[in-house]
Amino acid sequence: VDFSDGYYTVNQAVVALKGSPIAKATTVKELKGARLGAQVGTTSLDFITEVVQPTEDVQVFNDTNDAKSAMQNKQIDGLVVDLPTAYYVTAAEIEDSLIVGQFEAQQGGEEFGLLFQKGNPLVGCVNKVLAQLKDSGELKAIQDEWLAGTTAPYFTEK
Repeated sequence: VDFSDGYYTVNQAVVALKGSPIAKATTVKELKGARLGAQVGTTSLDFITEVVQPTEDVQVFNDTNDAKSAMQNKQIDGLVVDLPTAYYVTAAEIEDSLIVGQFEAQQGGEEFGLLFQKGNPLVGCVNKVLAQLKDSGELKAIQDEWLAGTTAPYFTEK
C-alpha cells in the first residue's frame, strides 16, 4: 500500500473515570505514579513508556476493549489512546469517563493520511492538493471545524 502525506496530526490522550485518582491531573508529572494502560503494539503504549515514564508498571492489554474493562473495574487509573478514540470512548462507550488531557503533538502526535493501492498515481495528486491546502491555511480551517481536538485540555510538563 501507499499513503498520502499527513493531513491531520492526532495527539495521544488519557481517559479516566471521573472518580479516578488522575481525573483532575493537569501535568505529565501527576501521571507518573498512575496505573496507566494501553493496547499491546500501539503507539499509545510506546508513548506511556517514552514520554510519561511512569513509576508504576504499565498495564498492557490484548485490545482496547480489555483495557477499557480494566479501567471500568478500577484495575488501572487511566487509559492512553489517540484523541479521536478518547472522544468516542467518553461519548459513547464508558459512562462517567472523561478525557483527562491530551499531549502536545511534539510529545507524540501521529499523522493521519489516506491509504492507496500500491503504485496508485493519485498519491502524487493528493499530496499536491494537501500541500496547497496547508500553504493556504484552508486545511487548518477544515481541521478546526470538522476534526475534534481543540476542546480537550493539554497537559503541561511540570
